[in-house]
Amino acid sequence: MMARVFIEGIPVDRVTMSETMEWIASRIAKRCQGSYMAVLNVAKLVKARHDNDLRKALLEADVVTADGMPLVWCSPLYGERIPERVSGFDIMVEMFRRGASEGWSFYLLGATEKVLRSTVDHICAQHPGIRIAGFQHGYFTSEEESKVVDDIRASGSDVLLLAFGTPKKEHFVRRWRAHLGVSIIHGVGGSFDVLAGVTRRAPKWMQRVGLEWLYRLAQEPRRMFPRYFVTNSLFIAMILTQLVRKVGRRSLG
Repeated sequence: MMARVFIEGIPVDRVTMSETMEWIASRIAKRCQGSYMAVLNVAKLVKARHDNDLRKALLEADVVTADGMPLVWCSPLYGERIPERVSGFDIMVEMFRRGASEGWSFYLLGATEKVLRSTVDHICAQHPGIRIAGFQHGYFTSEEESKVVDDIRASGSDVLLLAFGTPKKEHFVRRWRAHLGVSIIHGVGGSFDVLAGVTRRAPKWMQRVGLEWLYRLAQEPRRMFPRYFVTNSLFIAMILTQLVRKVGRRSLG
């Protein structure tokens, strides 16, 4: 078991990217099945306070990494500092790099048909020889879901990359985790859109100082403003409350 800190009751593993990748490689080498790795950002943390299924999915994950600098910064208030940000997108890219050399096979699930095909083309161009065992767009009906799961299992993939939004991907994992037949299940959200060139990631310096949300807001102001205004406000309130509690305990001590 990795060392964890619980932020508002949600576990976050105190791991580096290197440690995360070694864990992934170990699970694949041992042919373990259903190892679920999740990432946590501010929006998901706030949502998990009111979505019981999402909260359970995070509690049941084998690994939860901090996908956002605010969680790294606030972690000492909850016990121990998280060593670094380990984002879902960066994990995915590192898996492609290592998987191409070690023969890992991947199944891609989610996004539109057009985005998905562009994503597969990009991955194959960037990582010659990589094994893409299968892919399926995310616009299937609930009646078709079990057939999709059967296809994933039949593909013999080592890694399932699940490009659904939150909490759809977490709910999917809870329903089908034991039936997918893959070693690693990794939720990547909108990462396929980035690989396909539909959206762009923030510059590295903005990621380092915790301003990736501002870059996304500039790209999609109408869609993202309500989300960020609400979630960021609630997160700040949570942190201030925790700070008051910590100061209060020190005063009593």
